[in-house]
Amino acid sequence: MGFVQGDATQSPTTPATASTASMGPACDSPRLNAVERLHERDVADTYRWLEDDRSAECGAWLDDQAEKYERHRATWRGRTAWAVRLSEAFVQGSRLAPLSSPPVWRGRRRFFAQASAGRELAALMVADGDEEARVLLDPLLVDSTGRTTLDAWRPSPTGRLVACQLSHQGDERPWLQTLDERGRQTGAPLRPGRMTPVAWLADDKGFYYLTTSAGGGRQVRLHQIGADPGSDPEVFTTDLPHLSVVTAPGGPLIMITAAPGATSGNVLWLAPLPDRPGHRLHPIQIHDGTGDGSRAALKFAPDGSIYAITDSAAPTGDCAAWIPTGRTPRYGTPWSPRPAGASFPTVRC
Repeated sequence: MGFVQGDATQSPTTPATASTASMGPACDSPRLNAVERLHERDVADTYRWLEDDRSAECGAWLDDQAEKYERHRATWRGRTAWAVRLSEAFVQGSRLAPLSSPPVWRGRRRFFAQASAGRELAALMVADGDEEARVLLDPLLVDSTGRTTLDAWRPSPTGRLVACQLSHQGDERPWLQTLDERGRQTGAPLRPGRMTPVAWLADDKGFYYLTTSAGGGRQVRLHQIGADPGSDPEVFTTDLPHLSVVTAPGGPLIMITAAPGATSGNVLWLAPLPDRPGHRLHPIQIHDGTGDGSRAALKFAPDGSIYAITDSAAPTGDCAAWIPTGRTPRYGTPWSPRPAGASFPTVRC
């Protein structure tokens, strides 16, 4: 893959453009003379420079587009009346059917996101038992302009803490903030670089999350509550770009899965958590589907059982192994899909 003409790093040039009576030039955006060879086809990528939203050129382009939009919006007829009608419909609709996510339970405590009547952004709510729900995190209190959103959240195993990921103005690089049960910050925010899974330790003392190295590799790090995020140790790394981690609820195990693409076969590892937090993980590879395109995952059940799910030799998926409660997985022992109609094979210790 490479450029066959032009260069993505060159200075953009401005072509002649058409204009309209109301807005002036319809498109005076600089274009790169860049073409990439993808799947035996030449694909032009003339606006690649706009992908760097932190560059001065992109910032100037956004400011120019915003000015043009405001100038054109002033010419719209009936805008005020239309805004009133939309506002009335929105308030009435949210009152009749408030938007709410399914609850996530931790003991008798439940967490859910809800957009109440008249609100454009959902707030994170928490309720203990039969008590009335209270607001744990309101994005509008973080940023009254409404440009900061709550993208993801995950309670700790006991429900005493919640890891929340927030972003500003659609940025795909959210910050990760941990809150206690009263909504108070427990330390400095983390900057993982992009959205990350959060895999809590069973004792609420920390969680595993993902970062990207300077070379583009993916890393698993451990953050201990209250510690400086800059000192979070790297405990696992891979060159595969799609990485995820899950810890077993109440158990000393962690599943790591990685893949070269979003829909390609994956590699699956299982590792015992180290006795001392921060030590590197020593996972054992139990599946590699990068050759045949097969995928596999472990499902940790609340009772401690572990189910191994794979589509290897089973296009619609199959439960390939079952580890009963209290058993220890036999690391390094590959599974094979069970024959049709057979019972779940047990991975023996």
